[in-house]
Amino acid sequence: MLIILAMLLLMQGLGVHVSAAGAEDTMPSALDVVRSSVARAHGVGRSVGSRGSESERIEIRRTATALFDVEAMSRRMLAQHWNDGSVAQQAEFIQLLTDLLERAFSDVIVVDDAGASTIFDGESIDGAYARVRSRVATDRGSDISIEYRLSKSGQGWVVYDVLHDGASLVLDYRGQFSAILRTSSFAQLLERMRGNEAQARLAAKDNKELVLRLMLFRVVAERRGLR
Repeated sequence: MLIILAMLLLMQGLGVHVSAAGAEDTMPSALDVVRSSVARAHGVGRSVGSRGSESERIEIRRTATALFDVEAMSRRMLAQHWNDGSVAQQAEFIQLLTDLLERAFSDVIVVDDAGASTIFDGESIDGAYARVRSRVATDRGSDISIEYRLSKSGQGWVVYDVLHDGASLVLDYRGQFSAILRTSSFAQLLERMRGNEAQARLAAKDNKELVLRLMLFRVVAERRGLR
């Protein structure tokens, strides 16, 4: 009986190992994750049938939250200041950053309609980290370099930073937030972010050319509002 039990346990262990290995093999690559998310963002406007509708916003938000590790990005942006906020304030910061990413993905749709297209130049893997390189080619003949940086978790690849023409989104905002928090409280930072988000959404409604200046993550309006 002991031998049979040992064999059963061994078989069970091997089964778990094979299953886990199989799951790893079938996990989408970092390139596939980014490419499918961008394609999904492009397709949302056509599938929901109404640009700027609530259903479009929900779909875009779902796409953005699946692609980005927003909490990890929040922690990286705030660095040592992350613990300056309460649990509720940290949660609101994550929410406001999610709003920004949602709007950035909405901009992708309009930019695509304006004659731009995304070209993927491949990926590079270093253990649990990956880089996906892409270019946004516009009808003006210029390319904008976008590099996605990802980490791998049990759920798959997620983005923790984006580089726009070599400039890191996380590092850019880290410098801005650090400068603000040297003279302001966490609550005051959140208040400025709320106001900035409201202004950016209003500007996006009134002036679609803003999209071309925001081109994915070049959030000019946010930078001006936070400085």
